[in-house]
Amino acid sequence: MGHWGYRDSETLYLFSTSGAIREDYSFQQCSLGQQALLPIETDFNLPSESGSALFVVGKFNRDTDKQAGSANEAIQIQCQGLPEGSTLGVGYMEGK
Repeated sequence: MGHWGYRDSETLYLFSTSGAIREDYSFQQCSLGQQALLPIETDFNLPSESGSALFVVGKFNRDTDKQAGSANEAIQIQCQGLPEGSTLGVGYMEGK
């Protein structure tokens, strides 16, 4: 069984492919349970061998609302009207 650190992480980051970014998609339409996505300023991205990349577009601070995506339930991100062909990813930062 894999390591599911995101379930215990207080902050989750939302990543997107460039398609949604190029189409000026409003990531404020995304939520984790009842929590809205918080915007962040960064140039961080995750490159891939195929030449595409995932760009961080926001974060969810779960420390104020542990019921959203707790260890006992699945993490479900809702994004209304996401452009066709767009891909999202969820990540977390491991402790050092």
